[in-house]
Amino acid sequence: MNTAPTIASDAYRANVRRWQAMISKFAGASGLDRAEVVDLTRDQIAQITGGARSTKALTARDWARLFNWLQDRVDSAQGQASAQPQPLYQAGRRNRQALSTNAQRKVINTFRELLGWTLQEQEIFCTCHLKFSKPSTRGRASDLIDALKPQVLRKRQVRERIDLALTLPLDQADRNLLVDVARQYDDGGKQGASVEMGVIPIAIKILNRYEVKIDN
Repeated sequence: MNTAPTIASDAYRANVRRWQAMISKFAGASGLDRAEVVDLTRDQIAQITGGARSTKALTARDWARLFNWLQDRVDSAQGQASAQPQPLYQAGRRNRQALSTNAQRKVINTFRELLGWTLQEQEIFCTCHLKFSKPSTRGRASDLIDALKPQVLRKRQVRERIDLALTLPLDQADRNLLVDVARQYDDGGKQGASVEMGVIPIAIKILNRYEVKIDN
């Protein structure tokens, strides 16, 4: 994808200034931290451009769509504030509808790296088990963290059982597969991450075959 500005530089800078001003206005109207609003708008940019999160990827029409989207959010937040004493997006740990925090996102990213999952695999897990695709709110992020904890623990248990199994006399094919899975763990999921979710159940069958049990 072409990430260079597709409109004149002066117009691009003017759009950026307007974007920054609208972000500040949205933050003031909604009660969100400015950094959270930036994350929110970058997610919207990614939807507009099909994946890119940079304003440099926006066309003139995309800028218009982004401004319309932001203005709708500002109007909604101001309308909610006038109707109720609390803002539309209330910050605070106890508010499950507020945007997810940086701390929550760091924990989720760490768990995903430990599991060797891609973002797409994480979204599949969320959709299948939690009935949402992205942990955009604090409540959803908390639910995802709770769901990933046993997954990470199970993976660690599998790794420990593989180490034990490799000390036993195994069929060569079984040994080769377990060594390959162990190598994926050592690489932090960087190699073979896309197939690891399918390989681990096979590894568990092999471990059970040699009576190296996995704790559930």
